[in-house]
Amino acid sequence: MLPDSVFWTRQEPPNHGAQVAPGAPGRRAGECVAVGGATAQKPNPIVSRLAYQNWPAFAHMTKSRWCLLKRPEILTGNQKVKLKDLVCYNLQSVRAYLLKEDLQQLWNYKSTAWAAKFLDQWCRQVMRSRIEPMKKVATTLRAHRELILNYFRARKEFSSGVIEGLNNKQKSL
Repeated sequence: MLPDSVFWTRQEPPNHGAQVAPGAPGRRAGECVAVGGATAQKPNPIVSRLAYQNWPAFAHMTKSRWCLLKRPEILTGNQKVKLKDLVCYNLQSVRAYLLKEDLQQLWNYKSTAWAAKFLDQWCRQVMRSRIEPMKKVATTLRAHRELILNYFRARKEFSSGVIEGLNNKQKSL
């Protein structure tokens, strides 16, 4: 049987800032969503043909990379249809996608306490999901929990752009 999906992650850069930008954890979670059709080695055509015939989800996974990586509001019509078909299957890649989209709700909170509660609950849910790359993201978010919550304590008034600019200048020296 073929694996549900192929996961890939990127090494985490060191964190020098005082807070985390709103999109950063979502991007990291998006990097862990399965990339359909991308494998480390060339697949065996006989196994692929058999899997395509016997496993209905395999047909939907082909050419579905951007359906899982893009934000739902920027999907094209065809991609929306393909994503709707994919969500019907209980694949690791689809579960990772749903967890990634759930994480985006974090940025809608105004209260630090509610944001902390949501973040803890999301990390707990991910740790029970048995999806190793997403567990790595949850571990990273737990390690940087206070930095993420600083964004809410500052009442979303400060951007991390200044800090990122200083970090880039420091790297160039």
